[in-house]
Amino acid sequence: MNTRHLHGWSALWSASCALLTLVLFAGCSEPGPTAYEQEILSDRRSKDQTFFDPETSILPAADRPQFMGLTYYPVDSTFRYVLPLNPAETIEIVNLPAQNGDITVYERIGSVGIPGPNGETQLSVFRGAEHEDGEAWIPFRDATSNRETYGGGRYLDVELTSNGVIEVDFNRAYNPYCAYNPVYICALPPRENYLPFAMRVGEKQFAVGAGGTQFE
Repeated sequence: MNTRHLHGWSALWSASCALLTLVLFAGCSEPGPTAYEQEILSDRRSKDQTFFDPETSILPAADRPQFMGLTYYPVDSTFRYVLPLNPAETIEIVNLPAQNGDITVYERIGSVGIPGPNGETQLSVFRGAEHEDGEAWIPFRDATSNRETYGGGRYLDVELTSNGVIEVDFNRAYNPYCAYNPVYICALPPRENYLPFAMRVGEKQFAVGAGGTQFE
């Protein structure tokens, strides 16, 4: 028997098995984060860094040593919407109460329809003195408020476009400053911006300091 041929076939068989194992393993492995997911996660890490840095942190000095990072729901691109802005017939000046009882003044410039389990819910879009040209803002509450997320609601920044279509990405929903530090004054979402379902995406309740404040 030609042992040279046997050794050759043995080596070929071993190489083929190794290649097959590699292919099967690669096919079963978890896919890496998409470019969009990486962008969201990078923004979250950057925000954590601003909270850790004493020069930029908005946390009370007493809370900074306990800070371990903000908490979020997993990134879910199905809650990233591109929606038409329904412009208001006339720009309305509205008074939104703040968490400390003050009144904040905004312009209601329109609304967007957010898909939900029982149909669309219209959320009003606002613009305030703090917004630059082309910027707007959606304060909202949902069924997670006071439980999993800040009781005073969360915020979403949006960019206005010339074609009247805006991106509304709930992965970018964030807590107002007063969720971290009670010295800040934050507008509360109006009743019309209460989502009747749980929006489990974006930033969660803050665990240190003022994050436990309860709202009706």
